Parts: sequence; structure tokens; C-alpha cells
Amino acid sequence: MSDNKNSVTVRFMKPVVKQTIPETNISRIVGFIDPLSFIRLYKASGMDANPRVPKESQITKAIMDTIENQPDLFPFKTKGVLFGATKCIELERERYEVSFDGEKDRLGVLDGGHNTFAIIKYLCGLLDDVDVRFKKKDDMQDFFDAHFFDLVNKLQQLKSEDNICVKFGIPVEIIMPTNSDDKQALQVFFDNLVDICQARNKNQSLKEEALDNKEGIYDFIKDEVLPPEVSIRIIWKTNEEGDIPSTDIIAFAWAFLQDFEKPMSLTQIYSSKGACVKGFGNLVKKRDENGRYIYVEQTPDAKLKITDKQLLSALSLMRVFPRIYDNVYKKFPEAYNASGGSFGRINGVKKIASGKNRSYLTKFYNEPCDYSYPDGFIVPLICGAIAALIARDDSGLYAWKVDPVQFFDNHLNDLLKVYKGLIDMAKWNPQNVGKNSSTYSTIQAIVPAYL
Repeated sequence: MSDNKNSVTVRFMKPVVKQTIPETNISRIVGFIDPLSFIRLYKASGMDANPRVPKESQITKAIMDTIENQPDLFPFKTKGVLFGATKCIELERERYEVSFDGEKDRLGVLDGGHNTFAIIKYLCGLLDDVDVRFKKKDDMQDFFDAHFFDLVNKLQQLKSEDNICVKFGIPVEIIMPTNSDDKQALQVFFDNLVDICQARNKNQSLKEEALDNKEGIYDFIKDEVLPPEVSIRIIWKTNEEGDIPSTDIIAFAWAFLQDFEKPMSLTQIYSSKGACVKGFGNLVKKRDENGRYIYVEQTPDAKLKITDKQLLSALSLMRVFPRIYDNVYKKFPEAYNASGGSFGRINGVKKIASGKNRSYLTKFYNEPCDYSYPDGFIVPLICGAIAALIARDDSGLYAWKVDPVQFFDNHLNDLLKVYKGLIDMAKWNPQNVGKNSSTYSTIQAIVPAYL
């Protein structure tokens, strides 16, 4: 790193794109950098120039979810982070010395504040024995500054261990003046940064789940199915208070809808939540050959209300899903160990050190637990079993074959005798576990033996 506190040396992954438009006195480089280079770049620059003040939201949670569960796709699912700099000097081996000298309120992160917030919160969560509960930009900045050197050391350690937690690229674009020695041209560059920043930060279009929520197709789930203490924590509207993205709930709904026409595959619950949201909307708003809705009716206030008894009965089964998920999340590590494994030694798994007066929390009920780990390890187990535990009665309505909460309590260890082998074959990589259709189908196949 440079001796100048406003300068930093970062290394890009190959290839790096370099472009210049002489008439504007603006150049840029574009490419991927690793998490360690990113926090160094952010430390030297900051976010004073960003017109938006990022905070924890459905957007940041979705970004963190992608980093944790789909790190290989993260560089392609985000537009990344735009930095404004005063100099960017090419060194060797894809390294660049980037400087941020001058008007700090115009330099640094120009666009991608929510990406930056989410990336930093995710990386800070890798620190040992530290509570990471900031929800606002200023609190994030205070935490980041206080723990920066610990974070650098932790990322260096994980990188040396080839840990999957830090094996993802971050798309970064850096724009700078082509000639920073010309004071007049430099001032023009600073003035242009204002327009560039405003243009890059135009409001995004409303997301599909927000539109579907506005139409009312989630109302039955959020108002009548989910326990109130869970539903209140779900972000049903854009920028609404909450800490559980609605996309999580809608994706998991497909575990209960496998008997409907053109269901989403169980693997998509983990690997493609956006597709699950789109598929749910298509299912609920399906029309017959005469153009009439099949599953919903339009209310006087122009909302869509689910009225089909079969669909209502299937979605009603979701009432116990949060309890199932949290119970399995708490008990899964010990069940894995009881099958001859060592869950705490898997990359990406964190365990509370003995004697520490703190704990991790479960997803839906915020109950204390000893481990924190990617949900790719348990989504196939839960969704595969749920699909196998649902039946239809004589009237065509959906019902549980047995009490599902009791089933998981009684047979989690039995299921792990087989399921652990699937995790081992996937090289203990939660992405490979969550995206492999055989993990879901194997669980579906063995569940009936315990009914």
C-alpha cells in the first residue's frame, strides 16, 4: 500500500479494461477485484460522494445472500461499485496505485453504496467473536474503521486457506482524469463527477415482488398464514422495515406447490429466487382460455385475492415452515456430527467459542444457536422432505401426512445418515449442495421410510 493515506495499491483480476475519451479528460478502468483489495480501496476513499445513504434493507440482504450462496454469480448479478479517483497509475501484474486527493465529497464511491454496505457487512461477519449488527451507514463506517486492521488480517488468513467465504470477485469501475496535472482540466473533471454521479444513481424500477405485493397476491401468506411475529419481520414493500427479504418466503413456497402445473424445480428455491418470484406471480395470476383468472378474484379496490381452495390449502401448510426451518438450523450441526462428521471444521461454518456470552440467531424467530452457516447446507433437506410430507385428501385439498415439526424432530438424525454423504460428495461446498437436484430427490425418496 502507498504511504499516502489517500492512496492505495489494488490488484485486479485478469482481464482489466482500460478506456479513455481524450475530449472529456476522463479515463476509466473496469474489472474484478477480490474482497481484500476492495476494503483497502474503500478505506482510502470512503462514501462521502454517494448521494444515497445506504442502510440495511431488502436490497442489501439480497446482495449478502448472493455473496454467501452464489459467490460465483455475484459479479454478474450486480453492477458493482463506481469509484471516482484523482489518479490511477498502472504498475505491474494488474496492480494499480489509486489516489483520492482533493474534494472528498466528490471522490470515492459514486454509485453502488448498497453494494458497498452489503459487501462490508458480509465481510465483517467473518470476524471472530464480534457482533455485527449495524444497520445504518454511519454505524457501518464506525465499525469498519474500528476493526479495519483485524478485518485485513482475517481476510488474508482466509485467502491463504483458499476459504470459499472470500472467493468472489467484485465488479469495480474507477474513473479518473486523464491528465491530473492540469489544474483547469482537473476542476472540469470534478464538475463532471456531479453529473456522472447523479446519472448513475437514478431510481431503479420497482421490483417484481414489490409489484406483486401491491396487487395483493401475497396478502394471504403474510396476513393469514405466517405467524404475526414472523410476518412483521419480512420486507414486503420496498424500503420497508424488516430483515427477511420477501423473496425468501416466496421462493420457499414452491416446496409446497410441487403438485401444481409447471412448478419451479426445488433447486431453484436455492439457486434462483428471482425466477421463483416470477413463477409464483405467473401461477397465481394464471387465466383460463376465456381470459378469466383461475386462482384469484379481483376485489373492489382492484387487488387480487386468492380464492382457489386447493391453492389456499397448499399455501396454508406454510404456517409451520418458519418453525421447521429454525429447528433444523439449530439442530443440524449436531445431527451432522452424530453421523460421523465435524461440522465446525467446514469452510464457511462459524461456531461460538466455548465460554463466550453470545450466540448466533436463527432466521425467523431470532432464537439463539451455536453455529452460523450458509443455508445451502439445509435447504435441500428441508424442501425435499416437505415435498414428500404433503398429500391430498379425497376432496383434492392439501394436507400433511404427519406432523412435520415432529417428523423433523424425530428423524433428523436418520436423514443425516444419508444426507451427510451427499454433503461430503459435494466437497462440503454449500453451493454444490444447494444446486444439486440429487440432494433434493434423495431426501424425497428416503422420507417415506420413516412415515
